[in-house]
Amino acid sequence: MNISKWNSLLVEQEQTTQEDEQDITVIPSGVPAEQHILQGMGYEIGRDLGSGVFGDVVEITDNETGNKFAAKLLLGGAPEATAREIRNYKFVLENRDNFGLNKKYLPKVYYSEIITFKNSPSSMNPEPPAYQMGIIVMELLAPLPNRVYRDLIATGRAETGDVRNRFANRRAIDFSERDKRLFKNHTAILDILGNAIKHSQLLQNLISTQFNSIANRVSHKATSRFLKGGPQDLSPELNNLVHMAVGNQWTTKLKNRQAQQMFIILLDEFYKHMFPEGGTPVVQYMNDYLVSNIMGQIYEGFLQNYFRPIIPGSMSQDNPTTIMKPQHHSSVEQFPEAAGFIQFLNDMKAVGVTARDMHKGNFLMRPSDNEIVVVDLGLFEIQDAAQVADRGDTVPFFERKRR
Repeated sequence: MNISKWNSLLVEQEQTTQEDEQDITVIPSGVPAEQHILQGMGYEIGRDLGSGVFGDVVEITDNETGNKFAAKLLLGGAPEATAREIRNYKFVLENRDNFGLNKKYLPKVYYSEIITFKNSPSSMNPEPPAYQMGIIVMELLAPLPNRVYRDLIATGRAETGDVRNRFANRRAIDFSERDKRLFKNHTAILDILGNAIKHSQLLQNLISTQFNSIANRVSHKATSRFLKGGPQDLSPELNNLVHMAVGNQWTTKLKNRQAQQMFIILLDEFYKHMFPEGGTPVVQYMNDYLVSNIMGQIYEGFLQNYFRPIIPGSMSQDNPTTIMKPQHHSSVEQFPEAAGFIQFLNDMKAVGVTARDMHKGNFLMRPSDNEIVVVDLGLFEIQDAAQVADRGDTVPFFERKRR
């Protein structure tokens, strides 16, 4: 393990008293610090389970019982961040039972402390500096099954940049299970289409007084047409405008045929409303350039809402460590079996605990009960979390998905 990661955790030597020296673990020459410390606690280090910017997670085995656990080793982060994470895990260790049945969404924690250590003195370094490392021992959990993970947090949320290239490198995601439910849900479809239209700031600027009524009218008509079924194709004129707005590769971002049809119907209803046949255009000076820009914004809004996750949040599929940011809308209404977990997150938020670090590695599953567990508590302020109300038991998410 590279000790340069710990430079920011150096303990000032002038602050170290003789009493403090008794609490410093001395690491023998040639032995990794984490190995020596964990062996002193009665554990043997096994395989690596994961790593991040501020630390590593390894599997450990209790030498007496043979039971396996996970050890999180916090290295290289700011001292205040390490202290906060250690404090949060210690809070869970001492207060987990106060969560009632909701405790299943938090890991079982057995140890959470900061260890101060230094290397053995040598002729080259007679007074080695002291370092600090946070150590957390918790239950050994399993990664979410790929299908559960994809359905829970996969998202195509828009990023910055030109709308033509915004999703060019996004990997294909299997939304089949979610889509089966989504395309039967009138309210969910109406919500997606309505939000897509309302995403266009340009359209709102052009028809400010009529904006909401037009958006609602167009989305209702498009929803009705979509649910009636049947093939839908773009007229040559409308196809040219779509090409101007989002390029000719837009279907590669919407691989599902039903999603493509939904988007085509939405644009067709929008165009027919703005340019009624035999009537006067809603905006007299509307031209192809304005229409294509509005369609580009609608396309962006459609992608954001169609690809929205079940758990509110966003993440980059190209960088799975990207921190998820809060998002108002999610597809949880199509997955009532996840409601218990979502309610837990909402309860936590109500007492000031906001989940700000919800990327793939921070959702794990407990093999014994197939429940989802939030394992990264480093960005939480959870001292008031014991106030979370116990809402009763729920059927495990994965069990419900297999039925």
